[in-house]
Amino acid sequence: MPLSSSTSSSNAGACGGSGARAFWKLLRNGLLLLVLLFVLDRALGALAEHWFLKTRDGDTGETTNALLENKSAVVVFGDSRAESHYVPAKISAALAASAFNAGFKGSNTIYDFGLQQLIFDHYTPRLIILDFSAYSLMKTRDNPYNRLEPLYPYWRDPAVWRVIDSGDWKQRLTFFSRLYPYNSKIHSIVMFNFMAHRPHAADGFEPQFGVMGNRPLEPLDRRPVTYSDDLTAYLERFLVSAHDHGVPVVIVQSPRHAPGSFALPLLIKQRVDEFAIPVIDFDIATYPQFADHRLYRDPSHLNDTGAEQFSELLGSKLCEMYCEALRQPPETAAR
Repeated sequence: MPLSSSTSSSNAGACGGSGARAFWKLLRNGLLLLVLLFVLDRALGALAEHWFLKTRDGDTGETTNALLENKSAVVVFGDSRAESHYVPAKISAALAASAFNAGFKGSNTIYDFGLQQLIFDHYTPRLIILDFSAYSLMKTRDNPYNRLEPLYPYWRDPAVWRVIDSGDWKQRLTFFSRLYPYNSKIHSIVMFNFMAHRPHAADGFEPQFGVMGNRPLEPLDRRPVTYSDDLTAYLERFLVSAHDHGVPVVIVQSPRHAPGSFALPLLIKQRVDEFAIPVIDFDIATYPQFADHRLYRDPSHLNDTGAEQFSELLGSKLCEMYCEALRQPPETAAR
């Protein structure tokens, strides 16, 4: 016997009501999951931030905490060559002023500018040493703003956020997560809060050990060097900002196991001339002692012995230029 229309309607209504209840249950569970994830992200982010701020060592920029805490008079900027070439103890002894190596491997001029602004929001150094590396200015396939990652934990600092905000809008959205800025740092946070810090972490210096094989001096890469306009502009902003804060800058091309030097971009040359910025080039034609392969880890990086010799020589040169000013009180030296 066929089902009546009333029975069909009743079943349809029951199915419709069941479907609606299932939908609202799914929506409720989804919202509860989002709330749980939000709370968990905030809690884990707060925990990561707490331990990050206690960290003074690590390979993803944690030594920045020591830099801001020490308020060193002399600060070195640059990429891996800066990180492993400048021995703060040698520079400090020569200048009778505290020094910190803020170089960071793989960094570029966007990172240098962001870090400089972060420092200026905490204190004003007396002297900046910038290790000029052509590679930190060259065009790359990846997004150059990704090099700001070591500064992500400081995103609340207005100056740092302005630099981050200049990059990809999709990257900015990730800062809705409070855990995200510490994603790459969890390993260092755990390791260096529960293990002894490395001795060099106190002043940022990262020595390179070992000696490269004896080989003929090879010229620098002869391919055309194409500088990024954006990265060059950030280096210009770095120089202008230092000038505006009354902080002298010295540009240094530290030694390479290769003859010749990389040329400064025209825009940077103009600022160098305008601000009377000294440029010290340790080309082996002028400093033949750095042709010795035993001073290098590889053709681009000095080893610990080479770094000691270079830093001692640089320190004596800087003393001739700045020791008198550094001995004066900061307010006097700034005038």
